[in-house]
Amino acid sequence: MTSQTISGKVSSSAASKHVFEGNEVLKVSIVDASLADAPSIQLGNQNITIQQGQSFPIPFEFSYDKSRARGNGNGVLVEARITDKNYRLIFINDTRTQAVDNVTVDVIQV
Repeated sequence: MTSQTISGKVSSSAASKHVFEGNEVLKVSIVDASLADAPSIQLGNQNITIQQGQSFPIPFEFSYDKSRARGNGNGVLVEARITDKNYRLIFINDTRTQAVDNVTVDVIQV
């Protein structure tokens, strides 16, 4: 296993002033989506419980198994989604975000 640490923040340019009620969950994942005709492989993730009154940006940092990535690493992406306390999706990223250190993942409200 080759461990790699990624850090960054999740922000929302469309909802930058959004204030959370508390107990929402941010899930940040690193996936290998390098093969167009195959499902992506999750390399690692982190779940963060959002506190009442918290707003964007939300920082994250976690390790993942870089050795499971296929190819040269160009298809390794960061995904982010936020669900409310009833597990309903409220924010998600809708653009490809390369997995680089100190990355910013922009999410949109659904």
